[in-house]
Amino acid sequence: GVQWKDAKGNHVVFYTATGLYESREEDPGDGLSAEIFAYHYTYQDNPNHAKLVWKLQEAELNCPLAILLEFIDGSFQVTDLDNNGESEIWLAYRGGCSGDIAPWGMSVVMYEGNKKYTMSGNVQVIFDGGEQTGGEYKFDKDFESAPDAFKKFADEVWKKHCFYYDYSKEK
Repeated sequence: GVQWKDAKGNHVVFYTATGLYESREEDPGDGLSAEIFAYHYTYQDNPNHAKLVWKLQEAELNCPLAILLEFIDGSFQVTDLDNNGESEIWLAYRGGCSGDIAPWGMSVVMYEGNKKYTMSGNVQVIFDGGEQTGGEYKFDKDFESAPDAFKKFADEVWKKHCFYYDYSKEK
């Protein structure tokens, strides 16, 4: 987790992942599952009186094929790009359930307060012979109308983390 203070008070964000696990009885089938969670709490003077601002939960459930769901190392950041005294919190994750070597899905999520902005697409993969696929993204409706500084930073986060694997280097 990470703690910081801004004009809105004291903050703590922590995130976690289950890793892969066998599907539960309530998720019938022969597959594996994985989940990720992130929580943002704020408090004024006493951390024992913290209030939940938002919770992020994503899941890939009962996948009988290749499965991945993980936060991307180095993607968590706290900024104040619009200089309004309220922090923006950035997380990125990738994953999916796939039976081939198609690109995994990827999302960059930014929260300002309890307002969520999401860009979604897929990671970039380079195949033997140099053929490339993936790397595309689109902004959700809220991100489309967000300040340009948010979109520019999101694009930088995407470019830094969207490359996934270069199969052309395997010998």
